[in-house]
Amino acid sequence: MAELEAKIACVRDRIAELPAGEVPYRLGAPVAPESAASLPVSLRGLYGLFDGLSADQLVIGSAATVSVALAGRTADGDLFDPAPGKLEFGGVLRGAVLCVDEADGTVHLLREDRYMAALEAFEPLRTTPLAADPVAFADRFLFGAEYAALIEAAGGYLSPGDRVRDGWRRLLEGLGFAQSVGGSPR
Repeated sequence: MAELEAKIACVRDRIAELPAGEVPYRLGAPVAPESAASLPVSLRGLYGLFDGLSADQLVIGSAATVSVALAGRTADGDLFDPAPGKLEFGGVLRGAVLCVDEADGTVHLLREDRYMAALEAFEPLRTTPLAADPVAFADRFLFGAEYAALIEAAGGYLSPGDRVRDGWRRLLEGLGFAQSVGGSPR
């Protein structure tokens, strides 16, 4: 975890250098343990590192946002939920949601098109975990070498211009955390 904390510190030092785009870049300060008490245990480690992240192609919601979403659930849940037990905590591109499995803490990517197809077919959505837990996910995908793989898993950039404008990608590559790779448009 010390390596991830060092990466986050490097990004925090350089994030102000990124050009302002549609969404301002933001990397929140760590959440105090007492403030994280309303979060699921599986998310507390992640929010102990940073409270939310905003970038061109991805967002990690604030601890307050996740707590509100969790509190807003009904005891019975939805009439039919194709992805039961998954709590949204972020998103990638414009149609994929990052969720944590409340039972085992694994991180999943739910693409909107597949979710809607499962909902319409009244079938469960089968997902494969991206990472064993949110901290491992952050290390590999948000601040690591597999950022491009996350973009691809979410459906790819909408256009080659989106890849060029992706300041988060450029920052990770500039710091040597991620390799420069294509990232195909949808």
